[in-house]
Amino acid sequence: MYQHILVPLDGSHCAEQALQHAVELARIYHSAIHLLFVMPVLQGHKAAVIKLYPLYIDCRAMQGQTGRHVEQEMLSYLDMMAWDLEEKGISVVTSVLMGDPAEIILAYISAHNIDLIVLAAHGMGGSKLWPHGGTAHKVLQLAPVPVLLIRGVVEAEVPSLEVSQQERVM
Repeated sequence: MYQHILVPLDGSHCAEQALQHAVELARIYHSAIHLLFVMPVLQGHKAAVIKLYPLYIDCRAMQGQTGRHVEQEMLSYLDMMAWDLEEKGISVVTSVLMGDPAEIILAYISAHNIDLIVLAAHGMGGSKLWPHGGTAHKVLQLAPVPVLLIRGVVEAEVPSLEVSQQERVM
């Protein structure tokens, strides 16, 4: 029924909770799991900023070596997640893309024949009007395939990776 399951990740513990559900479905249906990390680009008046949960990076730093280094860090993160899934006998595809997370997720669906999206809803990027987050809201509204929305739970003992305002821009 589900041959290709998409799990968008953003580096947060909440987003990773969706993996547990995707793994169970992948075992039942012998599916491949696609891990996608979208580096969001936020446009500003003076400079664009990329928000990598929980870091912010000035787009000027994304040119040349620094940009390749950041992308490599995200690929390393996905590779670590993929290795764990492959140890469980699950086929994994990893991708790092840049743009609006909801738009990239929606484009990825058709480009990779995705049958199901397993998405954590934790409200990191959206209005207070959307309790499941702006990205999840957009994907729920526009996805042409079923979406399994997982309510992410923040664990009290997980240390915060928040950085100070001064550290946010490199």
